[in-house]
Amino acid sequence: MQWRTSKRFTRDAKSPPPMQIQEDIDDWGHGGGPICGSTRDEIMALDAEAIAKRLSKKKDNEKPNKKSALCRSCSGISSTDIQSHSGYVLHVNFRSLISSSHHCRLCRLIRHQLGGAITRGDLDQGSSVTLKAHKTPGKIWIHSFGLHLGELQWFADTRAVDIPLELPIVFPPVNSAALSDLRGLVDSCHRRDGDCSCRRSLWHNDILSDPPLLPRRVIDIGDLDPEQGPLPYLYESMKDDRAHYTTLSHRWGDQLTFKTTRENIQVLHQRIDFKALPKSFQDAITVTRALSVRYLWIDAICIIQDEPDHSDWTEQAPLMGKIYKNSRCTIAAHSAQDSIMGFLECSSPHSAVRVPSRLNPNIGAGKLYLGVPRTFRETIDFSHIKNRGWVLQELTLSQRIAHFSNGYVYFDCLHTTRMPKSVGYAAGPSMQASTIMKSLGTGVQFVESWLDLVTEYSKCELTYGTDKLVAISGIANDWQSRLEQGVRRSYLSGLFECSLPQGLLWYSGTGGPMVKCEQRAPSWSWASVDGPVQFMNTRWATAVATIKGEDNQCSNNKFSDSHSCLLVMRASITEALITRTQIDLGAEVMQAESFLRPRGATITGSGLEIPGYQSNNRWGQVSFDNGSRASQCVTCARVCTSDIFLKDHEAQLDYQQRDFLIILEEVLPESTLYKRIGIGSILSSGYSAIKDLHWPPPQDIIVI
Repeated sequence: MQWRTSKRFTRDAKSPPPMQIQEDIDDWGHGGGPICGSTRDEIMALDAEAIAKRLSKKKDNEKPNKKSALCRSCSGISSTDIQSHSGYVLHVNFRSLISSSHHCRLCRLIRHQLGGAITRGDLDQGSSVTLKAHKTPGKIWIHSFGLHLGELQWFADTRAVDIPLELPIVFPPVNSAALSDLRGLVDSCHRRDGDCSCRRSLWHNDILSDPPLLPRRVIDIGDLDPEQGPLPYLYESMKDDRAHYTTLSHRWGDQLTFKTTRENIQVLHQRIDFKALPKSFQDAITVTRALSVRYLWIDAICIIQDEPDHSDWTEQAPLMGKIYKNSRCTIAAHSAQDSIMGFLECSSPHSAVRVPSRLNPNIGAGKLYLGVPRTFRETIDFSHIKNRGWVLQELTLSQRIAHFSNGYVYFDCLHTTRMPKSVGYAAGPSMQASTIMKSLGTGVQFVESWLDLVTEYSKCELTYGTDKLVAISGIANDWQSRLEQGVRRSYLSGLFECSLPQGLLWYSGTGGPMVKCEQRAPSWSWASVDGPVQFMNTRWATAVATIKGEDNQCSNNKFSDSHSCLLVMRASITEALITRTQIDLGAEVMQAESFLRPRGATITGSGLEIPGYQSNNRWGQVSFDNGSRASQCVTCARVCTSDIFLKDHEAQLDYQQRDFLIILEEVLPESTLYKRIGIGSILSSGYSAIKDLHWPPPQDIIVI
């Protein structure tokens, strides 16, 4: 590129020579590669001196400003630059942003907002990460590759001065007015008035008009006026005690500072020192009082935590689903990182970052923050409890939930059709729905709902791996009760019998090997592995194998301990060869939609060939649970098949068939006893390829 002689690029003593500027521009834009046109245009719009200044900033923009915990690029953000046509260039590419995010809080926040927009192939591409003016006052676009990829918003500190009234408060405290509004919504929902949100049809038994039976232990918070009456204490309920109570859904943290033990339980029966409680527990009592409810259930206090044989936990854990379902309202402490932190007054740094006030000359001397626009989606994205395995059950079964996040409150209930209702400080609109499954459906819809729930649950964390089936047992019990009589209702190690064989076709959700734990569940169950799982897309598939669970422990009421469950399967069995070809599962000839479920992740597997049936119009693929396989030969069981009709750009009809397989390994030589080691599929395209593939007659096998 030749520099044109113009007044804009007149050199002076402080400016670098044009050739040096050109070399620096190329280095700024990519670090050795070609720079895209949009970024070059942004740079060329600057004069030589401005380029020199911007380059000097970019070359050390990853050095943090210790006082503000921001990188120099973020410390130099100017509202004037953001409002300009080209915006404020924050980073030259995604890799620079990621590198800076390790120490800069604002870069970390922006990286989180971009989320899936950042792909490995885009890291070094020459499109800058730019902040641009938003059509909504007070908001900012995160711009890259010619697209608006995310949003930020200006916030004001409650102690700020001279701030525009339209700027939201960054961490508003939950005040008595908001809690009063929340009580009105809870009461309205319980009376079934429908004022809480949009009305929708309900299951006939979803709302209990009478007070429910109390759990074995609850916290009696005493008089509703905290200044009057006795202190809270741990109440041991009688057999037929009925009363309303609230429940707390929270994150314990690394160390729980207050819990019930064999040593202190007698003292707690007499009194619970309010001031000795962790802040989250104190806040839960405050909310419960505001709702005019006398009793509160917190797992750490209402279950004895140190019994050698865990007898109290073993008795109470299977009842947790019912405890949350019968609760007057579940209090979800999203913004509390552990029990020590409260959730009514919180200044969590995870969703907003303080920036120098001078960056926006219209604000004055007050304190400013840049953060994520307040929506229910933000509450879930930055939640400290969302990855807890037990929380999925708590929030799925609760009939009413008050979500608390950094001063914002959202009320969700069985009437909610679109989004939880904002309480108190108004939050921005959100299309994010609650994690609650409000409608299960029947048949295929029931199976799809269960597989979706298991997929989400597998992403969650559990302190103890042995809780894998226990922490979801309450949902399984509740959902089983909604299946009609005559339907295959048995629940087998994490799967309903009506979800077989579809529920057997799980594989890694990340592409990496999964850790097997067959002492917890049989090899064919998703609960036998640790880590995220996903399922093949079998929504339109037809089962071609018959499967039945057999074991004395596989009764309808056994939800948490069925590791010895086995499957009697009648299916076509054949041998196949593993090829060295690496294949993206589901991505052959652009037919991923026939393999992947919605939002499914493409992972890399191996090629699969059935001897005697090789064809240019047939593609086989396999994914092993442990990530690899030493033997070249495997045993395949055909369990589902799906017919696919496609039209190309010339309107030519193409007929395809995908066969879904479970990959098995003999437990004993020359026996019919197998265990699962992976999944696979065969995609045949064209009538001739489908007609030529002959599956052997079904035979009976046992899978453990």
